[in-house]
Amino acid sequence: MRAIAIEGFGGPEVMHVAEVSAPQPAHGEVAIRMAYAGVNPADWKLREGWLNHFEWFRPSFPFVLGYDGAGTIESVGDGVSGLRPGDRVFAKSDQSFGRWGTFAERLCIAADMVGVVPDGMKLEEAAMLPVAGLTAWHGLFQHGGLEADQSVFINAGAGGVGSLAVQFAAHAGARVLASCSPGNAAYLESLGAERTFDYAAANLAATVVAQAGQLDLILDGAAAPNRDLIAILRPGGAYVRIPSLGPDDEVEPDALASERGLRLVKGGIIRKETRGALAAMAALFSQGRLKAPEIEVRPIVEAEDALERNKAGKQRGKVVLKIWE
Repeated sequence: MRAIAIEGFGGPEVMHVAEVSAPQPAHGEVAIRMAYAGVNPADWKLREGWLNHFEWFRPSFPFVLGYDGAGTIESVGDGVSGLRPGDRVFAKSDQSFGRWGTFAERLCIAADMVGVVPDGMKLEEAAMLPVAGLTAWHGLFQHGGLEADQSVFINAGAGGVGSLAVQFAAHAGARVLASCSPGNAAYLESLGAERTFDYAAANLAATVVAQAGQLDLILDGAAAPNRDLIAILRPGGAYVRIPSLGPDDEVEPDALASERGLRLVKGGIIRKETRGALAAMAALFSQGRLKAPEIEVRPIVEAEDALERNKAGKQRGKVVLKIWE
């Protein structure tokens, strides 16, 4: 099969189209004919070797990139229930554990990392959901404990994670505020944000408190740490930082956090709760309560450029790659 693979770590020059053996589903796995793959920050970070300091990341080369995507099930392994050949599905790969990813014609993945695409949702829309959607969902509800009638500030609200988090929180009955560039304010308000704030403004935390009061939760999806934001939180509130895979992921308490009883949490996807969250997102779409973020579809052969654009940041919505016909 054809795939976008790397033979070592580095910049876009290490990526190439490769012919590799098609994987076969093991016990508890499904084989998916991929149609689209999402582009995520973790893709270029893995390519550059950011994961090498984790003891559980030991890939062999050639290594196929791609953290998520959508397609159609071709076959299922022993022990799989609830999924069958022909199902349209979306999935998160096991890239972080050294398994091949979604930038390929075929993906074999554990069934508990797969969700069924609801009727009416395009595969290109589904392809951008797993990583961004799971990160937002688990960050808000599992790590952050968000409940109805609480308030949340979503930092970097116009990105793939942020634009989904705004919707998930609003549909859960929470009061939603977010940071973004001024040009994205109307976009986020259309998704359910009550108010937005310029992410580049001086004294952002003080401005939020002055205009909206103290809040229950912060979901921080910005690339750089924003520890000053914890001043937004009421006593007992929670700050959830989405992991960057870099050295700033650990959030240690300081005097202010300890004095006010704040929870400082490293977010991330919780594997054992993946399938349930994917099903919940699909249900929201079926009910007309979830709008896919803005999507730009590009051919898989432009993967190198797509990853570099993602690395540059400041992109609204998501880019998905169309796999070869």
